[in-house]
Amino acid sequence: MAEIVIPFGKDAQLFYGTAGACPATLANRLDAARDVTVTIDKEEGDASRRAVPGWTDTREGMKTLRMSFDLVMVMKDNVGTEDDGINVIRAAFLTGAHGGSTGIALYARQLASLGAGEALYGGMWGDFIILSFTQNQPLKDIQSFSVEAKATLLHGNVPAWVQTAPA
Repeated sequence: MAEIVIPFGKDAQLFYGTAGACPATLANRLDAARDVTVTIDKEEGDASRRAVPGWTDTREGMKTLRMSFDLVMVMKDNVGTEDDGINVIRAAFLTGAHGGSTGIALYARQLASLGAGEALYGGMWGDFIILSFTQNQPLKDIQSFSVEAKATLLHGNVPAWVQTAPA
């Protein structure tokens, strides 16, 4: 009987890089990431008409890919500088043409250990714009940032589910 594998979220990884890069070249892991959510939706269109016998006739439309994640504020070198990944995400939000966001490649890679040193890697990848960068300073918890990103075709990459080998 085959072994059932139930992976934990702690084993997943979030990678980032220059917009336009392919997933195999994304070597920068966003270690400050805590909770990552990948959402893919399709718009819907109402094609109902009088000829349809009392039911709504829904048709699928364009797809949208979003990633939201929290980044724990991590200071490095005890000199008050933040984690490089946080700086890159913030810069992608703050810079860009006409005050807009600069694109960034993101790859939310899941990891499922299959035992005996084998693992399955795969996840959603694409170029994104950062739509929201929120600093959280709760009284009784760790300071963090909440990030909302949405896929863009600005750099020529179409979002996709990809399987990659371990880095």
